[in-house]
Amino acid sequence: MIIDDTRVAERFASIRPGYTLLACEAAALPQFLISASVLIQQKMPIPPIDEFVMQGINEGLSSVALIAEFFGLEEDLVTLTLSRLWHSDLIDMPVASAGRKLRLTSQGLKTLEELSELVPSEQEVYFSFDRLLWKSVPLFTRDLLRPKEIEQQGLLQIPPRWVKKPEVADLPARDVDRAIKESMKNVLNDASVLLVKRLERTEQKYLPCHVLVYESLDDLDHVLEISVDGRLREDIRNALDSLGGVEYFNFDFARSALTDSTEIRPVIEIVEQVETPVVPLEVVNEVRRQARITSNEEPSVEIADVATGRTVSIENMDVRYIDTFEHPTFLTQAILEANNRLLITSPWVKRAVVRRDLIEKLYSAAKRGVKIHIGYGVDYLGSECDVDALEKLDKLAKQFKNFHFACLGGTHAKILIWDNNQITTSFNWLSYRGDQNRTYRQEHGVLLRNQVKVINGFWAEQKDWIERAASRRN
Repeated sequence: MIIDDTRVAERFASIRPGYTLLACEAAALPQFLISASVLIQQKMPIPPIDEFVMQGINEGLSSVALIAEFFGLEEDLVTLTLSRLWHSDLIDMPVASAGRKLRLTSQGLKTLEELSELVPSEQEVYFSFDRLLWKSVPLFTRDLLRPKEIEQQGLLQIPPRWVKKPEVADLPARDVDRAIKESMKNVLNDASVLLVKRLERTEQKYLPCHVLVYESLDDLDHVLEISVDGRLREDIRNALDSLGGVEYFNFDFARSALTDSTEIRPVIEIVEQVETPVVPLEVVNEVRRQARITSNEEPSVEIADVATGRTVSIENMDVRYIDTFEHPTFLTQAILEANNRLLITSPWVKRAVVRRDLIEKLYSAAKRGVKIHIGYGVDYLGSECDVDALEKLDKLAKQFKNFHFACLGGTHAKILIWDNNQITTSFNWLSYRGDQNRTYRQEHGVLLRNQVKVINGFWAEQKDWIERAASRRN
């Protein structure tokens, strides 16, 4: 059964104190459906000590003392065993002149005969094997999906711990016995697995689940949780943590989860409006890489402008993509260099970014007369923002008439405008530090310089929205 993503996200959104749920992705855990030949033994209907006592009585041990001496048992234990057998109608203790003489009843003789016929038997069984836990697991095999079904449903395929297939040594009898009794109801009944003799077939399967990604409030850490059938699986989470946690996915999943497709749409719209072709990001990065090979210092990287054919430095290009770790530099540059206007929209505001140095730069910009507009909030309460960070920005807005700061509610835009420059991106300007020392997170944007018509349009729209929101608050 596959549970709706939204229901899982709502249920587990707040289980990690100090963390925010970033994404909930429908996924699939790697499994093997194994067919194996096992040696099984039917469970004995009576305890071993009862069988020994019955065997002794059948061989002529007719008193408590004789049985205790023969088996080396305490007489009190033998007496308790005899009482249990008598109440089960397996033995008889008639009163005779020579004392009590023990004998088996007809039911006791039949039971002893059946016990002597119990021998281990070989049987073919099937069960699930978890490729992350690397052990046999109790699953209903009807819940497992084929690889083709995983592709059709577009589920994230979690990589297995190992690509290899398990061997007999990886299948302890106790784990297999437990797995079989779950996946093959009524097959073993009162039997137990003694030994796995050989593997017959191994088929690749998947178990539907949900992967939940959480980010710490300071944006410096990411953790995972795994939900199967609406329940968190600590054992699988621990297995993934031992393999590297979020990094185990090589961020193929994290990139798609942390960068919503709705964030990329404004970037595409901008590219469609500008006349100058955009230099692809991979071209820019390759030129940078080649330049660093021949220089120990940060080089001045140049590239051919596809619009004019002239060679220009990347830093001076009118239109280009920018990568994750360029964003913090541009934010600082924008605040320090702005002469006329500065606009920032960011869904979240966090203390990890809004620190003293940022506040001081914004103060200086406002003091020199820059028109500053800052809008935030995916909801009208700004509930996922840090209160102390909001208070710092609000204090500046109250101090300067040219500083407008307001909760927009419903914004997921990430826009930075300073004078005749604009960056529209998936980078969260006021909540993500973009620290190169932390786990990589793919965030791309488009930088425009001197595209006055496009920039003016975006600026007018956003600044009016911020001013209206600010006036409602006041």
